[in-house]
Amino acid sequence: MTSTNTNTDTSWATAYVSSKVEAFNAHVLSQGLSYTPSIVLDVRDINSMVTLAIVAEIKKVIPDLISDIIAVRFSADNASANAFGIAKFCDDLNIPCTCLDISEEVDREAEIISNVIRAASIMKKLHRDMSRGVLYYIANRKKGMVMTSINKSDLHIGNFSKTSDRVGDWNLIGDLTNVQVLELAKYFNICS
Repeated sequence: MTSTNTNTDTSWATAYVSSKVEAFNAHVLSQGLSYTPSIVLDVRDINSMVTLAIVAEIKKVIPDLISDIIAVRFSADNASANAFGIAKFCDDLNIPCTCLDISEEVDREAEIISNVIRAASIMKKLHRDMSRGVLYYIANRKKGMVMTSINKSDLHIGNFSKTSDRVGDWNLIGDLTNVQVLELAKYFNICS
């Protein structure tokens, strides 16, 4: 496993990651794809960093299951993106992993829309939808699938599976609480 953290009991995290490797392998095989898919994900917060680490673990355990991991940054100049050191993290994974910075296009479009629509809640949704559209565009071009990083606590519901069909192609942390995501972050030595 990727983790070198020995300060806490890692058996839960190890078991969880192993179960996700098996589940994702079964999911890809059940699709009957004629190609090896790329994984496309937006990396901007602790959830997405943990998701990226699990995807990397899948790639290490089953190398032929994923052709490439494409980590998309919409906020290359954003303090949170820099704080996580996403590009370095991708380098440290020791697996094929592409880090794309495409924030300028999305931010420019969001700025144009903000001149017309001022409501912050609407702006947030529009920006999220545009970002999502870019992820699916990349996935379609790269014969890939979008990996989401919305967890149970973020959705404020008890059963993530009721909404999984609305938030993306696949999710590795959908059944976790925020506390559990933080535990996995420690397991992968991701700064929170």
